[in-house]
Amino acid sequence: MYDGYFAWKLVLLSIIRSVMFLVGNAHPTFTKIYYLIKSKFYLTVEINYV
Repeated sequence: MYDGYFAWKLVLLSIIRSVMFLVGNAHPTFTKIYYLIKSKFYLTVEINYV
């Protein structure tokens, strides 16, 4: 269950990353929001798995 949940989070992360990358390239104004979400998401992952 732990491994499955972690794998699901990695898949979700890759989807979010690709979508946000496209959105960030299309609209440079969203780049700061993207990095904000990205840093918060990585922080959450680190807190959960450290």
